[in-house]
Amino acid sequence: MDEKDSSQKEAASADNSPTDQKEHHADGTQNREKHHGRRLEEYIRHHGQTIEIVSTGVIAAFTVALFLTSYCQWSATRQALRLSRDSLEITQRARLETVSFRPPPLEAGRPLTAGVTYKNVGHVPAEQIQAYRYSEPVRIAVVPRVTRQPVRSDLPILGPDSTREFPVEIRALEPQEVTDLQEGRLFLYVWGCLRYLDGFRQAWRRTAFCAVYRFEPAAKQMAFGDCRQSEEDYADYCPEPPVPSTP
Repeated sequence: MDEKDSSQKEAASADNSPTDQKEHHADGTQNREKHHGRRLEEYIRHHGQTIEIVSTGVIAAFTVALFLTSYCQWSATRQALRLSRDSLEITQRARLETVSFRPPPLEAGRPLTAGVTYKNVGHVPAEQIQAYRYSEPVRIAVVPRVTRQPVRSDLPILGPDSTREFPVEIRALEPQEVTDLQEGRLFLYVWGCLRYLDGFRQAWRRTAFCAVYRFEPAAKQMAFGDCRQSEEDYADYCPEPPVPSTP
């Protein structure tokens, strides 16, 4: 009896050897993997449409995010280029300024001519320069508001750091008007504006000018000086320019 029990224990011990245990563990692992695989297949089969929709949404969201990133980079580059161009334009474009005035001879009975000298202080030529000008003797020291059309003339291209004078015609004065000018009871105004293309973006620019010829009591002599206050004060005297043609 004891021998039989001993034989059964040895057989059981042989069945539970390390090799058998490893094989049994491997079989269990394979069965679990198969089970999980079947569950995954069933999940995909039942929820495949949902998974496809979610995947499509993720791809769409990524595409939108990529587009927005590219657009922001493009906008930033464009803004930087525009600022660089505007900075270059401010420093390089043509810019006309009036620098001096030549008074007319005070003679009665014949038309007079004053002179306005202007300069291009920019770095490229000013093109298609147009001068609009008025002249009027008045009793009050204020630029007169007139409704008549200005005298216009087209002036040549003016290069950088160059100056030129253009004439301002004045009607013939009566002898009494000349006397009133010399005694400070009359003021002779010449004013208007210059319009020109800036040579950079071919944009129209404007430079206003104003000069008054009057008796200066302190100096006890006639003086012809600048009376401009602001560009906007002379906007009415500068007709809108035509739109420049594009090639």
